[in-house]
Amino acid sequence: MRLLFGLCGIGIIALCILFEGGHFMHYAHPVCFLLVVGTTFFLSLAHHTETELMAAFGGAMNPDGIKREDGKRHIAVLSSCRIIALATGGLGFILGLVHVMGHLDDPTLLGSGIAVALIATLYAVVLSEFFLAPLINRVQCHIESSPKDVEGSSETGLKVAAPSTAIFFLSTFGGLFLLALVLAVLP
Repeated sequence: MRLLFGLCGIGIIALCILFEGGHFMHYAHPVCFLLVVGTTFFLSLAHHTETELMAAFGGAMNPDGIKREDGKRHIAVLSSCRIIALATGGLGFILGLVHVMGHLDDPTLLGSGIAVALIATLYAVVLSEFFLAPLINRVQCHIESSPKDVEGSSETGLKVAAPSTAIFFLSTFGGLFLLALVLAVLP
């Protein structure tokens, strides 16, 4: 059911773009993708070791419980990646505006700068809020809790329900597949 809701959400975004007369290819910008994803990846490696990053992503994909200390570390690592992603979107926005300001005398060159400013911001929000934020929430759901950790819990403790890894991947890649399919079919 979650997969269906995820696809409906992405479908609504696609329909809104179509109703406004937009084309999906306007949202494909390899330079912005490289700026946001590449910079986020390498700056994350500058802040954390490869082992820490792999452990954090592995912990988010692990359907079993996570020890509280490990979970807190995973959340910290994923949160810093999320902040870096948003910062690179802001950087892309500023770089696009600098391009616009440098070409005010030639209106034909303004569109590319505005596109970089807006598309980089879009990619950063998608990476941060549609990918990294759910991973952080998954880690929070998988942290093992003791009866003392949860107010009003029974002696056996509460088990927090978390979405399965399969549902997470199906909804993410299903949504991307749906978007690619719409891009391929529409002009």
